[in-house]
Amino acid sequence: SWLAGWTLFYWGWWISWAPFVGTFLAKISKGRTLRQFILGTLIIPSLYSFVWFGIFGAEGIRMQRLADASGVCTAAYAGGSAYASQYNLTQKNLSGMGWTPSCVLDPKYHGGYGKCKEFAW
Repeated sequence: SWLAGWTLFYWGWWISWAPFVGTFLAKISKGRTLRQFILGTLIIPSLYSFVWFGIFGAEGIRMQRLADASGVCTAAYAGGSAYASQYNLTQKNLSGMGWTPSCVLDPKYHGGYGKCKEFAW
């Protein structure tokens, strides 16, 4: 349902917020030249976003590639491994594990629908 309706949702979101954003930009740019307005609302935020996503996006990709190469991801999701059973019940209770549900969007859990896993320790 989300995959079929997300485009319409975003269109509605942008259309509903457009008057508020336009009013805000008009108020903060009163008395400024067109060059200052374009620079302050388009150029500088775009450059900031490019730098931000370039640095943190590249780092995230690097971390994922290193984890895939070292086998961290396969060890974490392997069933019956020592990774999942390295804590006993007392250690889990002391560290606070299991007292909150783990909501995941991983397709391996509940078909990827994001339902919460319930723990029974």
